[in-house]
Amino acid sequence: MLTSAEPREALAQLDGVGVVVSDFLMPGMDGLEFLRRVRAARPQTTRYLVTGSIGLCGVSAAVGEGTVSAVFPKPWDDGMLLYAVRRGQELYKDACAHD
Repeated sequence: MLTSAEPREALAQLDGVGVVVSDFLMPGMDGLEFLRRVRAARPQTTRYLVTGSIGLCGVSAAVGEGTVSAVFPKPWDDGMLLYAVRRGQELYKDACAHD
């Protein structure tokens, strides 16, 4: 597991990363912009957003355009997030096996 408080630093660490979980509020860029960049760099990576501050319109647009695989409102359910991360890892492994 890799962690970073800086979005630009995190973007430089994406090689081999199958799942990204991002907060909406981050320094330098918001979570949606960060996940858009993750998608552009590594489209096979599953992308999750945790937030307590984004409106439903923004969430719907992000999911609809494929930027975000799922949104977890704060406070999130640990079990559901863990399940989603494990599922995202499986999807990533499957995608890499077919490349």
